[in-house]
Amino acid sequence: MIVAIDTGGTKTLFGWFKNDKLIKSKRFNTPKKYNQYLDLIRNTVFQDSEINPKDISFLSIAIPGITKDKSYIETCEKIGVKNTDIKKDILKHLNKDKIKFKKNLQIIIENDASLGCLGTIRQYKENKGRILYITISTGLGTGFAIDNQLSQISKILEGGQIIIKENKSLVKWESIMSGSALNEKYGDLPKTIKDITIKNEIAKKLGIGLNILLPLLSPDKIYFGGGAGFIIESCKEMIKKEIKPSLIHLNKDIDLILVEDCNNIVLYGCYEYAKDQYFK
Repeated sequence: MIVAIDTGGTKTLFGWFKNDKLIKSKRFNTPKKYNQYLDLIRNTVFQDSEINPKDISFLSIAIPGITKDKSYIETCEKIGVKNTDIKKDILKHLNKDKIKFKKNLQIIIENDASLGCLGTIRQYKENKGRILYITISTGLGTGFAIDNQLSQISKILEGGQIIIKENKSLVKWESIMSGSALNEKYGDLPKTIKDITIKNEIAKKLGIGLNILLPLLSPDKIYFGGGAGFIIESCKEMIKKEIKPSLIHLNKDIDLILVEDCNNIVLYGCYEYAKDQYFK
């Protein structure tokens, strides 16, 4: 059994996979402190009355921060930690509480947007080409894949941290285009946005960052996920207008696609990531 953990800025989603199926999921508020986050993993995964911890072979975790070497967190502000090996920390936590688990339990991590990208290319069977994935949720994250595999670029691609100019000030793209930033400015947006002014403003905000990323990555398609990813459907033509200079430069058209199962796509990415490690 593989347990996937999608650690978000606001919510953390747990999913249990068996025989290629998501058999169970649970959602919690994301703890702000690292020790509380480790407690949440211990209590949810290893003290579940319905599932024997010894049946769990993989713990695959999506982290909203910078990771390396499949277990090391360089920085993750959302759970208040940096420069730590989460695999060692989880195992230490379990051993301290004398919790029994599978002897060769594998614990792996990766950036959440990268795993959202991996889940997307596998779900949509994007076996060829260059795919850019953008998640618009509490923050704004980016992942990148080539020919059905995560690119090494994806591991260091922090698109939301692009510095742009907004009202004569230099700010992070995420600060104007994340789901929380849009919510603060416009309130709860409907699934279908009818206000032309709002659609134009969102398209311009998105276009600023895309016109930086597109010449660098030259994607064939862009998939959008996250809780606020739905805005793409209302603004698609306006976004195309904003990125037209990049499309002309690249001499290509680029499809803008909303991921259908935005809520679970990172969980599926965690699952695919674990399978990739197992069959490596």
